[in-house]
Amino acid sequence: MKKIFIVVALGLSLAACKSTKATNAAATTTASADAPAVAYRDNFKIVTDAEKSATLKELKATGPNQSVLIMTKNFKGESITVSNGAKKFYTGYPLTNLGTGLAEKVAIDNTSDITIYDSHTKKEAVLKSSDTQKYKFVYVSKKPGSKNPFVITYSNKLAAFIKKAP
Repeated sequence: MKKIFIVVALGLSLAACKSTKATNAAATTTASADAPAVAYRDNFKIVTDAEKSATLKELKATGPNQSVLIMTKNFKGESITVSNGAKKFYTGYPLTNLGTGLAEKVAIDNTSDITIYDSHTKKEAVLKSSDTQKYKFVYVSKKPGSKNPFVITYSNKLAAFIKKAP
């Protein structure tokens, strides 16, 4: 009986292991030592086209030169600045709403590289204009304890963030 338990525990622990680079048709993820984790995916629950259009109008991001930056998980009120060197798109203290999973959303100009700077960890993430021009939505979450706490996901789909609060 002990042998079966050990074999099952070993099998589960090996199944939980992941590599730092995964590739498939639905999602692609890359990571290096000091760079933020980056993923490209469209395989999540999305809002209707009407809700997507309303969100883009609300943020004034309907043009081809605008993308939407959406801050999601693990923002705990630290000072965050989003800029492209010439213009600051956002400066504030985003706080993740545990009911919706959303911290903040802001329209950005996708014709130049965008820098996201966290003054608490003194780390930054750079969104390349070549990526932001291809994708309308850029999701940024944080992974505390990482060398670079930012996790960036590029998508052309607007995720449905509304979760039922407990």
